[in-house]
Amino acid sequence: PSPDAITFNDGRMTLVNVRHFTQGDSVRIQAKPIADTTLRSFLSYNPDSWVHLDPIYRQKTPSGLVVVGGGSMGADGFVAHLSEVGDLRWLAFFSSSEAFCHAHGSKDGIHARTVSNQNWLFPAGAPERIQVSAVP
Repeated sequence: PSPDAITFNDGRMTLVNVRHFTQGDSVRIQAKPIADTTLRSFLSYNPDSWVHLDPIYRQKTPSGLVVVGGGSMGADGFVAHLSEVGDLRWLAFFSSSEAFCHAHGSKDGIHARTVSNQNWLFPAGAPERIQVSAVP
């Protein structure tokens, strides 16, 4: 399986610890960066970690394009931020987020919503500083 991580276009990779907390009928998600590495280093230890991505939604933003969707397993989700010409800026992949189904950009960063109605904010300039909140 692929790690929960944000991979940048220069090969840097920030590993992210995603935790789920159940509170009654609701689930709270916490996503915190835990370590920096590189895609090259990760793949040298895990050469078969590629996952098929299924885009669900794409949206133009003031800073480019955001594409969101799911992966090959039911709980996988991804958010990709691309330049205006389609070059990858960063890709965030999570094995337990659920698929992302909607996204938009703002001055704060990239906002993405999962099929389970969790809002994930990837802050502009520091997308690894993820903030997650439930849709009211």
